[in-house]
Amino acid sequence: MTRRIRFIHWNAEEAKEKGEWLSAQGFAVEWEVPNGPDFFRKLNANPPDVVVIDLSRLPSQGRDAALAIRQYKVMRFMPIVFVGGDPEKVDRIRSLVHEAEYTDWENLLPSIDRSAANPPKNPSAPLSRLAGYAGVPLAKKLGIRSNTAVLLIDPPRGFRKTIDGLPEGTAIRKGWSKNPDVVLWFVRAKADLITRIKKMATSLSGGRLWIIWPKKTPGGRSDLTQNIVRETGLAAGLVDYKICSINSEWSGLLFARRRPIKK
Repeated sequence: MTRRIRFIHWNAEEAKEKGEWLSAQGFAVEWEVPNGPDFFRKLNANPPDVVVIDLSRLPSQGRDAALAIRQYKVMRFMPIVFVGGDPEKVDRIRSLVHEAEYTDWENLLPSIDRSAANPPKNPSAPLSRLAGYAGVPLAKKLGIRSNTAVLLIDPPRGFRKTIDGLPEGTAIRKGWSKNPDVVLWFVRAKADLITRIKKMATSLSGGRLWIIWPKKTPGGRSDLTQNIVRETGLAAGLVDYKICSINSEWSGLLFARRRPIKK
């Protein structure tokens, strides 16, 4: 029987390349970059035999994907195989998803077969996707490093004081200034995002842009979602590569300018 594999990777080109390699080994493989809750709902509706998550890129998002999978009753006992990744970061993921298989590319095929034949009997208790960020200062989650110029665009009142763990030499400003390293742009409505995204994208230069929108909370009226923010950013020539819960009220996606394809 051909095993059905869902391969998760955070770069579309690499996902295709490695997914095709897995297909050549005799598996029935589907691969795509996860695009929010819809991805996991569809996965839950048609679960594969094994989920393979590549940790060579954005290991924290690979960890969050595994935690999201475990939120669903149908997928609590689904075999998960993590492949690759920095050993130190892999150890932290192992502490949260202890029952998964951890391997390298050389040993991936027997790991898949072993995991499929022996589904976890005692999987990790369902944890929030934010469990991996517990205790992590906000500055670190946002990628603010020493001697970083941070620009706040339309922040909520008092937000500056909530950024804990700021490293030495950090300069935080409000209003646009030249060549910021990190921009935190708080957007409250879809119309505002669409109107200003091109200016933000073209002004970004080599820095990073967090687009931050209100979470769906009781009484909240924002018409923004993760998918809307991502699609709008992509259409403006940006590419997203990290998601973050800023606090109980705000979520953010991190974007950078898309690099031109070398010919």
